[in-house]
Amino acid sequence: DMMSVYYDVLNVIGKRLQDKPSAKIKLTGCNDGLPGSEKGNKKLSMQRALAVRNYLMKTWDIDSLRLKVEARELPEYATSSVDTLAGAEENRRVEITSADPSILEPLLVFDTLSICNVPKIRIRMK
Repeated sequence: DMMSVYYDVLNVIGKRLQDKPSAKIKLTGCNDGLPGSEKGNKKLSMQRALAVRNYLMKTWDIDSLRLKVEARELPEYATSSVDTLAGAEENRRVEITSADPSILEPLLVFDTLSICNVPKIRIRMK
């Protein structure tokens, strides 16, 4: 489920905000800018930003004063392939920015693969 990836990103940011109580972020809600339900619908963009803000407030107990929200049409650096479904979907987002680079720095995860070194395996079938 792709949404679980986004919650993980928000959880990392939430934890970092907890660890650095002076840090603030800006949440900018965007839309795909296409005619229909999204073009000109900055209210929808704002709802997206507020949903992220509410998640950080409720899940990580981050003060709302530290979470500035804004709304706009297309993202500042919109996906150029807006004529494709994937491009339009990518523009329906909340952009997160911070003056504190440690809040948004990449998260490095090192995974170790364990190998079992067994000389023989016996299989009995019935």
